Amino acid sequence: GRCDGDEPQTRSDASGQYRIDIPKDSGLPLLAYINAGEAQESGQAVDASYVMASPSAYSSDITPFTTLVRLTHESNLPLAEDMVRSLLGLPPRFDIHVHAPAAPGSLAAGVVKSVVVALKAVGRDFDVSSPGAWQQLATAMAPSLTALPILRIETAGRAPIVSKEVYLDATYELTVPIVSPDPVLLNGKIRGRGQSTWGHPKNPYKIQFKDDAGYAKLADVLGMPKNRNWVLLADYFDRSLQRNKVALSLGSSSVFSDGLKWTPAGQHIEVHLNGDYVGVYLLTEDIRIAPGRLDIWKMSSDPAKNQVDGGYIVEVDFRLDCYNQGDLNLQLVTPWAVPICVDTPDEEAITQAQLAFIKGFIVGVERDIYELDKLDRINLVSFVDWYLLSELFRNVDSAFGSSV
Repeated sequence: GRCDGDEPQTRSDASGQYRIDIPKDSGLPLLAYINAGEAQESGQAVDASYVMASPSAYSSDITPFTTLVRLTHESNLPLAEDMVRSLLGLPPRFDIHVHAPAAPGSLAAGVVKSVVVALKAVGRDFDVSSPGAWQQLATAMAPSLTALPILRIETAGRAPIVSKEVYLDATYELTVPIVSPDPVLLNGKIRGRGQSTWGHPKNPYKIQFKDDAGYAKLADVLGMPKNRNWVLLADYFDRSLQRNKVALSLGSSSVFSDGLKWTPAGQHIEVHLNGDYVGVYLLTEDIRIAPGRLDIWKMSSDPAKNQVDGGYIVEVDFRLDCYNQGDLNLQLVTPWAVPICVDTPDEEAITQAQLAFIKGFIVGVERDIYELDKLDRINLVSFVDWYLLSELFRNVDSAFGSSV
């Protein structure tokens, strides 16, 4: 965990750049000693010496995050990144392998600052190779690192939220202690959501931020990619408040990265609604076709372009709670009695050709599986990963009744 005299060493220049010749096949980590009075942070001389590290063959950038990856002592580096995210409570796709300074006001900037303070506390002689190094560093980290963010919501006139279809205007105060004690003020809308989860003492909600000056100040949303559309999951039936969080994080982890290309991320947050504390929620990405979310091709709604082979979102729903009026019917009951709703494109965007295509595709895939024993039209790896996660977390909806 320390440099010996016969090991390759160098000093960085004023910009932090360095060059070092590492022996081929070296399994040793890179170590960087930051000396008080010599190195600089944000244009100021460092006030206390500390050490950072990077695992062998991981990164030539030596950062607080690479130091944490080194402290896991895990040779599977993608798994080591997952461990760091989990141990620090970071979102599952939070970028650990960074190559540039974190954006001001971002969760990354707050976490980096907290880790550096802890590294200074343990000092220049901190042994990164010690089995107890992670625990030693963790005890030196600021309490704000694990303090839950707070979201205060005020509906217009403090009106109660009683509808799952009609939005109410709302204002938001979002405080992320590790970033700043001051809240970010946001405007937007809110409505109810859910099926069996709606109508209980703790309800789930769909929220939307307005694209205004307040929103422009956000660098990210609790470390997740910036977006205006979010879901507040109540987890009312899960007293641990952990099942959805762990399932979503595992779905986004390196363990399932071969099959599950995108899984919504979520972060726990304390919520106050119209002055009342309503509990800990999971602020979660909603499922939509968009960059940074479900990044698939969004088809044109112009019938003349006849775009049918593109991005669709369909949902199993025994209630068939979707549009069916006139000659536009987004409901489908397959020959094997699976009730399905076409969610995206919705009734305002879908063309008749697109509707006919996706219904025919679903019926065809079902026939391939049950009658012809063919699997070539489904992503088998993705399906197996989804099945394993559903079994692991005993997801009752995965029996193809609802919300699948």
